[in-house]
Amino acid sequence: MSKSKVNNNSSSEDEFIIRRRPKTTNYNQESEFTDEEYGYSDQGDLNPLFEEIFGTGNEYNYIYDSDVKADETLVMQASADVSEIECCKYVNYILGLDDDEIIKRLYRNEPPEFVSFQLGLATIKQVYYVNELISDYRKFCELKLKKPEYSVWTYRALLMSYRPVSDLEIPGLLDISKYLKNLSLKEKIYEPEGVLENNFELTSDFNNAVNQLSSNPSFVDIVYSIYEKKIIEFPEYDNLKIFENIKLSNDLSNLIRFYCDSKKGSHENEIRSKVIFKAFESINNNCFFRLREQLVKLGIIEGMAGLQDITNILVSLRGKPGPYVGIYLNNKFTFLVKINEHGAVETSKSLHSYEIDLINEFIGDIQNVVITSNTPRVKNLISNIHNNVYYVPKKFCIFKPEKDFEVAIEIAQCIQNPVIYFSRAIHENISFTLLYNIPIKHEILAKAICITAASEKLDWVSTLKHPYGFNFFKILGITLSDRKYDYDVPSTLKSLENVFTLDEINKIFTYFKLNDSTNLLDSTNLHPVNYEVFKVIAEVSQGKETNTLDEQVIIKNILDNPAILNNLNVKEIAVEGYTHPDVVRKIAQSKSCYFDGAPDKVIFEDVVPQIIDLSDLNTRKNLEMKGFVIKVNPDSYLVNVDGAIVFCMKLVKVELNQMVKVRIISVNYSYLSYQGEILSDNTGMYYYKEHRFYTELSNREIRDARVPVSIKSSSVPGHCLVIIHIQDDIFFTYKLSEREEKDKKIYELLFCDRLAGKFATLDIFINNYIGDVKEQVERIKKFKHYKEDPKEAYEYMKTADSQYLKYCLFLSRTKLETVEILFGNKQLFAYIQGRFLIFGSMKFESIEDLCSYMKKEYKSL
Repeated sequence: MSKSKVNNNSSSEDEFIIRRRPKTTNYNQESEFTDEEYGYSDQGDLNPLFEEIFGTGNEYNYIYDSDVKADETLVMQASADVSEIECCKYVNYILGLDDDEIIKRLYRNEPPEFVSFQLGLATIKQVYYVNELISDYRKFCELKLKKPEYSVWTYRALLMSYRPVSDLEIPGLLDISKYLKNLSLKEKIYEPEGVLENNFELTSDFNNAVNQLSSNPSFVDIVYSIYEKKIIEFPEYDNLKIFENIKLSNDLSNLIRFYCDSKKGSHENEIRSKVIFKAFESINNNCFFRLREQLVKLGIIEGMAGLQDITNILVSLRGKPGPYVGIYLNNKFTFLVKINEHGAVETSKSLHSYEIDLINEFIGDIQNVVITSNTPRVKNLISNIHNNVYYVPKKFCIFKPEKDFEVAIEIAQCIQNPVIYFSRAIHENISFTLLYNIPIKHEILAKAICITAASEKLDWVSTLKHPYGFNFFKILGITLSDRKYDYDVPSTLKSLENVFTLDEINKIFTYFKLNDSTNLLDSTNLHPVNYEVFKVIAEVSQGKETNTLDEQVIIKNILDNPAILNNLNVKEIAVEGYTHPDVVRKIAQSKSCYFDGAPDKVIFEDVVPQIIDLSDLNTRKNLEMKGFVIKVNPDSYLVNVDGAIVFCMKLVKVELNQMVKVRIISVNYSYLSYQGEILSDNTGMYYYKEHRFYTELSNREIRDARVPVSIKSSSVPGHCLVIIHIQDDIFFTYKLSEREEKDKKIYELLFCDRLAGKFATLDIFINNYIGDVKEQVERIKKFKHYKEDPKEAYEYMKTADSQYLKYCLFLSRTKLETVEILFGNKQLFAYIQGRFLIFGSMKFESIEDLCSYMKKEYKSL
């Protein structure tokens, strides 16, 4: 793209509307988004490479200052047809340029990444922008077949569903056709004729004139371009700021100038100015947000979940090549999987997190180890693994794994090859979010995948052997079926030229390398079109660095020591008809950046429950909450608040398992915990500890003493155990949760960790619920088939008369609050809950009712 012929800073009478190549954004400038909101966009988090990938524009200035042309070997030799010529006119009109090189290449379907990265004709943002305009032109050609009256310059307006009203002739106003002629020629060829009627602003003609302008595609397209330029200049999300800037700019004044007559300061010109301004404002209400969204999608400006954000994530996730171990740690087990260098699963294993030796043995000498978890205990596991371990947030498990092993597989495949991983998401039509809870659009994701692949090319053989590698080929439009060639093991990239089409081979050269090629340059990020330029650079540099003249040795020496090229004066190197040498040098010197794990802040957000809004730490509001003391250290306490750990210094005395009120002070990301303080206004003791039946005796001591009713603390904070002595060796144990409800203490009975009842006091529970249990037990013991001793019951069943169905029952010694029923050859269980017997999902008030039901249900036994 050559320099614009329009002076962007001009304020001359000839200037009408400035159209220029998109202004690039400084990615280090202060953003409207905080670090917390931006997540992975933090410069220190995942090594964002926006400037390296997207460029700033300055690195390609020589393109605009010289006559260097890229190699034409991959360009179709056929002369451009009329539609291509018209397309070049259209795009150059929009951009305000006069340069067909990029347009022609993209029109002929050359990959944008090839045009940008390998030929160096513009930054990737600019190339994608041009490609979008070419796409607009193709759509316009289809539209024009149906509506030939529309000119090519109006397509973007038509795309936004504008339809012109009929041309109006209003005395005192310029006809719109004449007005548009003035605008196109940037000269006042026509001026308004006639006189505006009195109070014109209050008439219907004023509104009709506004509607005529605001619906005319050509005028809309002009306004569209003004907003496009200003949005790029002011990329922060501020409609008002952009609108105010436009009002002060020459853009709007020129629109007004060509609509008015030459009488400066006249009242009629003021009214004409209002017509233009109202029409301009009306269009703004329709186009601004859609236009900004389109620019974000193209990566022209930054935006939430736009092309730049997603590309940054994919580039940052890219791990080192080679085999991987993926680990998923949940609250109970550690799930480990090994995948080979091609992404295929080789073996898997589940272990306890404390089995560190076995975990290290499974990992062996594999250096690429990634882990994810749902518990803060992951920090301890990482510290005990011998190899380097990199944490991957769970949100990158986007395929909704049903099994724990699948989580480990997903994170390993994601880091090993994010290009293939997210290509699979497009193929399987997976909806997912990564930033701001905004669903990722597959159209944007596909562009980000291609940019990522072109910035660090994929190995051809590994991609073919990857279980999901075919998904990336589908995105590129490369067909692998029905090939009469063994492309799994080509000797060089060039050997593929006779197998694929010209378009396909250019894509292969743009996105793939061949690590095991006989040509050393095939293993680099260089496109074969640039090999000759590299060889010239190598020959120029070799005289200073080595005495050998062997080409392969020279190439290897430079690839192993790219710093050799630092002081190379590329201006002295002339390679006519090829890519500029400086572009090739930068590609050869580019360094691979690999994923080095999520930072502590991201791990914290991934595994620690968010008990507060982190922004409240600044306002000091909403930071007081209740939790349980789970550990007492000599100088500190650990308090569990809704699953999060709060570290508190020992400033007040509290007890283990006590409910306390704490105030959060800060976040300790490295320890995956909060820092807090225990408030002095705590109640001190749980109410159940004040009950007359509360005891500190152990379970064995309670059994030995045959204590009728005992209450003691549970291992679960805020819970107590009520232990009832039933008979000599049988005790029933009930777990209750003590909590507040409407400023009152209540007790919730938990049966198999499910709520079985609520009680206002422990005495109500003991007198009513336990009273019903004891009555039910007494009725069971009086049942004619009840046996006191389990051994007696089993002996009875062995000697039973086979002519009749016999059964018996006894109180279980192995299951709490349970009646065991030996019924034929079945062993059944009924649970005692208050005055009911629970069998399956059914309730029975008496043992007789239960046995009658069983006789009917199991009569065939």
